[in-house]
Amino acid sequence: MSKLVIVGNGVAGVTAARAARRRDARLDITLLAAEATPYYSRPGLHYVLTGLTRPEDLHPLPASYWDTNRIRVVHAEAHQIEAGAVVLTDGRRIPFDRCVLATGSRPRDLAGAAEVMAAGLACRLHRKEDIEVINAVLTTQREVHGTPEMQPPDRAAPAPRPRAIVL
Repeated sequence: MSKLVIVGNGVAGVTAARAARRRDARLDITLLAAEATPYYSRPGLHYVLTGLTRPEDLHPLPASYWDTNRIRVVHAEAHQIEAGAVVLTDGRRIPFDRCVLATGSRPRDLAGAAEVMAAGLACRLHRKEDIEVINAVLTTQREVHGTPEMQPPDRAAPAPRPRAIVL
């Protein structure tokens, strides 16, 4: 049986896994996910932040999808790729006959961004966990930019908020 390893749990990696399963019902598929959170719609993060949707609504696939479609999800970070195997940061080797690298994008940090974020003056919105950090700062009111229909209902007086949110 042929083994396919997909590095990346974003839309590209998940789409590759789903397409591979549709094409070959017998294929052994492993999806490597660096995040502990199951696949979610990263573009939808701002809808959770603005209160237009719930965090659980970011998951477009039911939790049972992976088992039902025999796609093994390994929550670990890939460190290196070798001929025939992906080596994880914990030293495990995941063998493959074919491999898809769908490692996605990374936010670009400006010089000084880490210090400014550590001081609570800016937040990043790149991962689902970032919503909790931002909501801790924006506890009572959210400032939203966009069309009027995107505005959340009125809230209490504003809480201290970061001067910038890095999207």
